Amino acid sequence: MSCSPLSASRGLAQLKLNPCLVEANRVLGLSLAWSEVARATNIVYIDRSKTYVCRVHRAGGPDLVEPAYTVRAGRYLEERSFPSNRLVSGIEQPLRRDRYSATLWEYAENDGVRPPLGKVGVLLHSLHHAVPPRTESFQAKRWNIPEVVQHRLGLLEQLQPARARYWQLLRTWLDRSLEGLDPTTVYTSLIHGDFKRSNVAYSGGQCTLLDLDSTCLGPPGYDRWRIEIDIHCKRIGRRAADEFADGYKYELPARAESESFARVARLGHTTLFELRLAEGADVKRRCHSYETWWQGGAGFGEIPGWISP
Repeated sequence: MSCSPLSASRGLAQLKLNPCLVEANRVLGLSLAWSEVARATNIVYIDRSKTYVCRVHRAGGPDLVEPAYTVRAGRYLEERSFPSNRLVSGIEQPLRRDRYSATLWEYAENDGVRPPLGKVGVLLHSLHHAVPPRTESFQAKRWNIPEVVQHRLGLLEQLQPARARYWQLLRTWLDRSLEGLDPTTVYTSLIHGDFKRSNVAYSGGQCTLLDLDSTCLGPPGYDRWRIEIDIHCKRIGRRAADEFADGYKYELPARAESESFARVARLGHTTLFELRLAEGADVKRRCHSYETWWQGGAGFGEIPGWISP
């Protein structure tokens, strides 16, 4: 494959020794010299005819992504012709080298505009109401975000003893925030797990679902909370809100349910980036951004006054 250099290639010098990236380079026949890093875990390979995305994760890392489940979900959706990102064919996945795993994906074209909420609603409804996977060969992951967040908070107590009380209080608050959710509920809907409009590519009037790392069997409300909160807080106009509701074929639920899921998700993002920062990763700016967001910058679900950093 002949490649063209990227004008903004960055961040690869420190990643070249990652064994999964070396293996991805080998199986795709591309050079790391013609690649670009996005969000620390995505490596974008570009040549004249096709673009690929390589997502790399470390075993036992704070994101707790399980690439084997991601591959199963990707194949399950592709077999049903669902409009989602496609795995690169002809390669046994995930790639595994040392402590790292990687998945290779075809790049989804994007017109660079936000997809209409009506079409986003249709896409999400199709995912949530697909025939639930029941076969042993699929072995879908179960939604476990509250447990993951509690685990991360426990790690942060150990890594940041000066702030241990803060993390302990957040663990208590998280339990209180989830009192309305039944932990024994058996979920049968396939959900994305990190749904937002930036994870939907829009090209030629068609939506494509991206980033299947968190796909699992779980509560559909967890996929809807970002849009529902924007509607409740009137950050989305009434017309666009109606378009989403029509596409998803439902009536907007009570704000309390949306906020419960919002608290879990927001705390999940904050603890993830705090752990990466504690490990020395270069995410200080993003971590600060998430803490500002978590502390109430989004206009809802603020930390109560009895909790302070």
